[in-house]
Parts: sequence; C-alpha cells; structure tokens
Amino acid sequence: MRPSSVQTSLRLEAELFSRFDRIAAQEGISRAAAMRIALRTYADAAEQIGSSQRRLAHIAEYMQMAIDVIIREQFPEYRDRLVEETPRRVERYHGA
Repeated sequence: MRPSSVQTSLRLEAELFSRFDRIAAQEGISRAAAMRIALRTYADAAEQIGSSQRRLAHIAEYMQMAIDVIIREQFPEYRDRLVEETPRRVERYHGA
C-alpha cells in the first residue's frame, strides 16, 4: 500500500464481486486494481457531469430570462397564454 493511500472495506453483492473477478482476470490485474479503476472512472464522470449540469442550468436560466424579457416587451399579449401552456407541454413531451 502506498503511503498516500487509505484502506477501506466494502460489502458487494456476490454477482458484482464475481464480475470484478472476471474483469480483473481478463485484464490481467488484481481485483483491487479493477475496483480502483472503476471507482476512479465513476468519480471522474460524476465530476464532469456535475460541472456540465451546472453549465446547462446557467444557459437554460439565461435563455429563460432573455425570452421572458423579449415576450414582456415585444409580445405581452402572448405571455399569459405561454405560461398556461407550459405545464401541459412539459407533461406531454417530457412526462413530468
């Protein structure tokens, strides 16, 4: 064990444990190495998704504010109709 590493115990379902054994054997690495790779891959992906989601949220909020300003200033007669229609379209197209 490297000085900068820590040790932990982990309980896995038997099927998942067997999968790690098969993967490790196929790759010619230890089960622990296969688990470290899996955890590192997951952590990297989770961090990237988190920043991407924040970026998309900022873009979406900016666009919503900009469109609201445009509608309020240039097409105020449509605003109430758009606000009323939005939940119906969310349900219809997104199932939420």
